[in-house]
Amino acid sequence: MSTVIKLFISFNKNQNNAIQDIVNHDIIKHKTNDSIKNNFFLVTTMTNYPKYFPDENICVLKFEKSIKYFLNEIYHKSLLHQINVFLSDHILVHRNIEVITPHLMNIPSNYIVNKLYRECLNIIISNYPDGIAQLYDAKIRWKYKYDLNIYKVLIRYIIANLIGLRYKLVYGSILNSYKRLNNTYTYAKDLLPKNLNSNIIQITHNTKKVIGKSVIIICFAPRFSIAHYIKTFFDVQYPKIDQNISKIYYKPHPAVANDTFQTLIRKYDYPIIIIDKNELLEESVTKYQCNQVISIGTFSTALLNLRLIYGEQIQLTMFEIAGQAKGKNYEALIRIIDYFKIDRHILH
Repeated sequence: MSTVIKLFISFNKNQNNAIQDIVNHDIIKHKTNDSIKNNFFLVTTMTNYPKYFPDENICVLKFEKSIKYFLNEIYHKSLLHQINVFLSDHILVHRNIEVITPHLMNIPSNYIVNKLYRECLNIIISNYPDGIAQLYDAKIRWKYKYDLNIYKVLIRYIIANLIGLRYKLVYGSILNSYKRLNNTYTYAKDLLPKNLNSNIIQITHNTKKVIGKSVIIICFAPRFSIAHYIKTFFDVQYPKIDQNISKIYYKPHPAVANDTFQTLIRKYDYPIIIIDKNELLEESVTKYQCNQVISIGTFSTALLNLRLIYGEQIQLTMFEIAGQAKGKNYEALIRIIDYFKIDRHILH
């Protein structure tokens, strides 16, 4: 039987980190990298790539959020051409292909998976971990308040078909939206849905040592007034933070425009340093030499990643907001937080 080549698709740094862990898993399995590195291919919107990917095996897609770019794509369909040429020259020349994506909501993922499914006899379809949503198999909801909702799917469906990238509507759950799912790569197979009809492949995260004794705080509670709870945190919990630590940092959430937490830092002149909101939390922990991370109001995927990266060396604490509505996935989320040994408290 001929060798199976692996085609990965990614759209952010954390996804590339997961891909690197899968590649490392394969290299350890084969006890070499020279003989298999030519079997790794990548379609990505990122400019930093995982190791062991030859340059010619990488297809970099450029997206611009502008009307001019969108109209140009409708007319020229250059993105469609770029993807099809890469698939034709590098992927479809192989007999056995495994395409590995985080989910099918993104336009290139959806197009490539379904194109290969239609055109290849020996296609393996796989999912790799992209945050907490994989572990409880998050559902695509009809309500707009959810991050995964049918309205985002419909918008992408319209955009994709206008620019020539045939898009198959996805619904139900993240994992069940695949027409067929052969493999699921995961960091925590014990937490995956029990009825998942897929071969489960356990991977491990690249680990690091904690350096330093600083704290990073994050805060996110979309579509919910949290001013009272943040004030409670500063009045009750903030004084309990060990003041002998080096520094306390606050990383704003990229999606929050009017940040109540920042407002209170400035109003009361708390000795908290505000850092770039666009940094990855996992990278910030290393950059600012932190051994403690506090999350307010959010079941953060980054906390899970930090536990995988640093193990028991790092102290992770989550403060739930008492008044925040508990969704259908609440019990599953609590089970995940407890599994990763993240301290949990409630702000009243």
